[in-house]
Amino acid sequence: MPGMPQRLSVGARDRLITIEQCVDMVGASQFPIEMWTTLVADVWAAYDDAGGSETFVTPQLSATAQVTWTIPYRADCDPELIDVAKRRRVVANGRIYDILAASPIGRHAGLELRTRAKVG
Repeated sequence: MPGMPQRLSVGARDRLITIEQCVDMVGASQFPIEMWTTLVADVWAAYDDAGGSETFVTPQLSATAQVTWTIPYRADCDPELIDVAKRRRVVANGRIYDILAASPIGRHAGLELRTRAKVG
């Protein structure tokens, strides 16, 4: 129906992911460092393969995979409340996906996380 908020089908969320947060700390050398810690261990997400690319970076080929993850709304990943691309990342099946952008779906119906991961 027009004007109704979009909803993400629970059945479409068939991948279990972890969302990590960047935490500023002071290292043993007394200099600031960034550490990644688990923000939420299990989030059901929909997976959309957005393609990938290969580039030649001297002296080797570098490949990336681009994936859009759609998750239920979470205030701790809302791009209007936090710099998601800088402070969050996705981990799925041992691979780290850097968040390039986050977009809300409707009014707190969900979030789209556009990510990129190194492959190979």
